[in-house]
Amino acid sequence: MFFTPYRKFCGLLAILLLPLAAQSEERSKPLRFLGNASLPPMISLHEGRPEGVVVDLAYAVAEKAGLSVKIEAMDWPEAQRLVAAGRG
Repeated sequence: MFFTPYRKFCGLLAILLLPLAAQSEERSKPLRFLGNASLPPMISLHEGRPEGVVVDLAYAVAEKAGLSVKIEAMDWPEAQRLVAAGRG
């Protein structure tokens, strides 16, 4: 099927960036994405800032969609704990 690589990419993006979008009531607040910082070149921390292929793609998609996003790269278990606790 033509869209199979696209679907695989979207699945990978969803796995690598764990969204924390609590309520869409505050549209001025950026969507927050937590990523696993130990997956270079996909996503990592460089001088305290997230960077990598996934980060670049997420910002590009957000720009095209007119969304404001904040991407953070961190320890993956910590990101999962934050999501489970509903904190951000």
